[in-house]
Parts: sequence; structure tokens; C-alpha cells
Amino acid sequence: RERKRAASGSAAEIQERTVDLVRQDYIYALINETYVLINETVDFGQMIQPLLVWAHDDTVQPDNTYRYRMRVGVFNPTAGKNWFAGKDVEFKDDVVLWSNYSPVTEPVYIGPMMYLFPISVARNSEKVKIDVAKFNQGNWHTHEFDVAIGENIGESVEMINEKAVPLVSIYAPVIKEFIDFSSSATLVDITMAPILAAPGTAKPRPYYHAFMTKNATDISYLPVTKAKWPKQLRARFDEIKEAEFQDVQISETRGSSQPGYNNRGYDDDDDDY
Repeated sequence: RERKRAASGSAAEIQERTVDLVRQDYIYALINETYVLINETVDFGQMIQPLLVWAHDDTVQPDNTYRYRMRVGVFNPTAGKNWFAGKDVEFKDDVVLWSNYSPVTEPVYIGPMMYLFPISVARNSEKVKIDVAKFNQGNWHTHEFDVAIGENIGESVEMINEKAVPLVSIYAPVIKEFIDFSSSATLVDITMAPILAAPGTAKPRPYYHAFMTKNATDISYLPVTKAKWPKQLRARFDEIKEAEFQDVQISETRGSSQPGYNNRGYDDDDDDY
């Protein structure tokens, strides 16, 4: 958190700036290009505004919750030399000068980044069409695979990035990218679901179950039809399809406000699919 001094009558007060205010300033600086590029020519002693520091954690794992605190270190140009002022003698041998740690953040949930949605069964009942959803570079992408029993689900696919194709010219190049839809799951079996009907009622329409495993020991299954999926999984599917073509949004935590992350559901990172 960032603090600044503000005059209040004859006394000066310390005002704490919230994360939202810092974020607003950051976006304003980006839009209006008022930011300062930090390099060897910058004189920090002449800077009036507080120095804003962002940190990015690229080690997070799906379906986990994290809390953060941060400190900043700067190299000490007077380390090992007699250039320090008397009040700084305690730092004369410190190569790096560290700030105090920031307050610990609230829990940040990192949502699943892949889901497997069994859509339909081939007429010969030998393959299942599975829609694989992958969170990649800030957006959801989906691709359907026809998977036979014993095959791994998903593979790397060349996709056309339609968002990156300019619309101002018919001669604009088609931009392609590879997205890895490979999962750790294997299709184990396809079986007809048991059909139960109360006496005197119409017999329900038959459907299949797709059995999948990630470790050849624990096996889970899902109905091969959206109507029979758990309610939470149906909601997740609709959210992902809606978010698939949305632009990347700046958000405080991906787990709470990124497209398609409103609720938890069945995914390739859990025992459930």
C-alpha cells in the first residue's frame, strides 16, 4: 500500500491509498502516457510522486489460493566504501537495502485453467466428442476432439487469432498461434447410463457416460450430454463460451473477476472433470 502526506490545517496527516486508487492512477498513466521510464538517468531524489511497484507471480498453480506480501530491495552504491553519511553507518556493508514487508493481501484464488466437456457420442459408440477449454494468455479458448477409448484427450492445435487480425484492410495477414489443449486425462470407457422410470411415466431418453482417468487408478465419469451434467458444470460451460471472445480485462485477481471464473466447477486439474 502506498502512503502520501496531505496538509490538513496546520498539521500534516498520512493518508493511505487503496489498491483501487493505485490501479486507477496506473491505468490513467497508461492511457495518457504520463508514466516515467525508469533507467540510469532518473534522479529519484527529484521524484515527487511515490514510486509504484508491481510484482507478477508466474509460479501459481490452478485451483490454489495464495496470499502475498512484498518488499523492495535496491543496490547500495556506498557498500564497502566510506561514502555514507553518519546516520547511515549501519548500512555501510549492506549490498542491498530492503524495505519493510507490505501488509499481507487477502486470499487470491487461482481458478482452473482447463475443462473437459463431453458433448456427444459417435453413432458407432466408439468415440466421444469432447470440448476442451483452455485458459491461455488471458482468454478462454475451446476446441472439440473426437476421442476413442484409450486415447489421451486433447493436443496442440493451430488456431487463428481473429482478435489480432486488423479489420482495416482485406490484405491484413492472418495471425496464427498454437494452443496446447493437451490434458492429463485418458478416455477409459463409454457406457450406456442406467435408465430409471417410475411406473406409468415415459421412459427417459437414453444417454452415455464417459469414464476418464488421469493416473490409471482413479476413474471419474460424466454424462455425455449437457442436459445431464451437474448444474455447476453447465454454468461453467456457458460462462466459458460467453467469455471465449471477450477482450482481456484488467482485474485485481484472476480467480474472482477474469472472464469465465465466476464459479468453481469440474476441471482437468481436479479428480472431477
